Amino acid sequence: MTAALPTEPPPHELAERALPYLVSAVSRAAPNGPSALLPPLSLALSTLARARLAGQRLSSPLAPLHAFVSLATEDPAAVPLSLAYDALLAYPADSAALSPALDAVLSAHLDETATLVPALTRRLSSASKPLELLAPARLAHALLRASDALAALLLEHADDLVPAISAAYARLGGGRDDVRAKSEALLLVRAIAGLMGRGAASAALVRLMGDAGVKGTALVNQSLRDDYALFTTGDVDADVRAVLKALQDDERADDPRIAPLQDVFPTLPAHLLVDALHHPAFAASGSSARTPKEQAAPLIDAILGSALPPELGELAAAVRAAGAGRAADAREKVERRNIWNEELDLSRMRLKGQTDPVVGKEIPDNLRASILRLVDQQAEEAEEAARAVAEARGLGLAPKPRRLYLGDDEDDIDSDVGPTVRLAADGEESGDESDDGEHLDGALDGRPAGNDVQLHLELAYIRNPAVFGRDAATRRSAARKELRDATGYDDGQLEGWKIMLDRNPHKEAILERHQFSREPAKDKPKPKKDKAGGGGSGPNDSGSNASGSTRGGGRGGRGGRGGNKGSRGHSNAARTRGHDKKMTRMGAGL
Repeated sequence: MTAALPTEPPPHELAERALPYLVSAVSRAAPNGPSALLPPLSLALSTLARARLAGQRLSSPLAPLHAFVSLATEDPAAVPLSLAYDALLAYPADSAALSPALDAVLSAHLDETATLVPALTRRLSSASKPLELLAPARLAHALLRASDALAALLLEHADDLVPAISAAYARLGGGRDDVRAKSEALLLVRAIAGLMGRGAASAALVRLMGDAGVKGTALVNQSLRDDYALFTTGDVDADVRAVLKALQDDERADDPRIAPLQDVFPTLPAHLLVDALHHPAFAASGSSARTPKEQAAPLIDAILGSALPPELGELAAAVRAAGAGRAADAREKVERRNIWNEELDLSRMRLKGQTDPVVGKEIPDNLRASILRLVDQQAEEAEEAARAVAEARGLGLAPKPRRLYLGDDEDDIDSDVGPTVRLAADGEESGDESDDGEHLDGALDGRPAGNDVQLHLELAYIRNPAVFGRDAATRRSAARKELRDATGYDDGQLEGWKIMLDRNPHKEAILERHQFSREPAKDKPKPKKDKAGGGGSGPNDSGSNASGSTRGGGRGGRGGRGGNKGSRGHSNAARTRGHDKKMTRMGAGL
């Protein structure tokens, strides 16, 4: 069940919410004939016209416009004149599309048409509010543009119409709504003057506006004659022009044809574009059956081709001004510069008679701290890289000359120093200071020392990395057996060494050391370990100390102090290790 339509249009505040419902009602009633179409169409056009007069910006639905044009063309006698007036006020940008329908309606209501202008004159004579001047002035302006017959009728009654407009103009003040109404009245008078032409007719029109009043502010407290003279000569204050331009643009911004024009010419005023669209040269393209972009296309071509009609001189001037502004922006700016254009460098300032450090010459604390942190970080990275390569070779880092520990706190010495050599003092044996004789056992049991082990492993890896494979065939191979015998490592140690080498970020640096080196001779005689004590005798040695070792003669005991201390553990091992580290830092190590 469809709800009944109201008999009166809603207030303009509710127009935005009511309009979709009314448009839908018009679409449903259009196929059912004039009797069903007129009520919803009248409400829709009246609602939209009131919203336009109130300055409310709404979208322009096309369904009521098409319905009115179709109804007025098919049955103009069924269309009342009030509906035609509402259509003109609701669609001010579509006067070209409404013109044929309006002529048909006026022809069907000749008696009422004759009384139209006198009725407008009476309303203007009693107007004391902005809307009472705005509505008839805008309607008269729309009728003048839409119908030649009505334009002639307005000129015929100009002797009564213009004084009525002047009287209503004088009653208004300077508020926003008052300025809107006054600007519409000025546009109407200007259109009438354009129809009359120049010369005596134009002078007569000026006399109809009344006597000149006291000079004041345009559109605020001046008479219609004074404001018309200002706008005719162009001698209008910039602030008044800006206010009037904003009002006109706001009134016409809802025209759908303005959007494609402002996409191409964003700086051109909207009211000038709308006036150009109503010009006869471009109004013929304003058919509602075409899209807004197609309707605006002829005007775009005329502006781009500098082919605007002479009547649109104001728009042509705005186009030239916009083009000159773009050319000035595109022109490259040449700027003179000298030493004073740069920012002031405080570090180069000098005060006469002062020798103190100048402000800005010292490095800030935070910057100095950042620099020191960066230097320390780089030094640590370099030291870490050198340590990694040295440890891979079985060597310790070279001692740092600037760090020399001579105190007795050996426990405070860094514990990350590489392998060292303990030097025997007078009355002591170098072998006595070894905890359990580990670094002597490696040299006496036929295996190479730590450096040679690393050398064998690295050269073996360079020759054939597959010898470190983890499969059973590799472990049983002769190359693996030879590598085990040469290094003393078992399969797990060899495979683990290869894994650690692959993970070492300095692997390439370690292997590059052997680019021009040769593998040590494999037939080098291996010393035999003397299980009875003594220091490593060779095959030609006949005594326990035949090789000429230093004090103590090996591990065979020391006078009345008994045998080797390595067999019973050392009670002062921490002190001796610290002493070795100290001597290494002093340059006595490897």
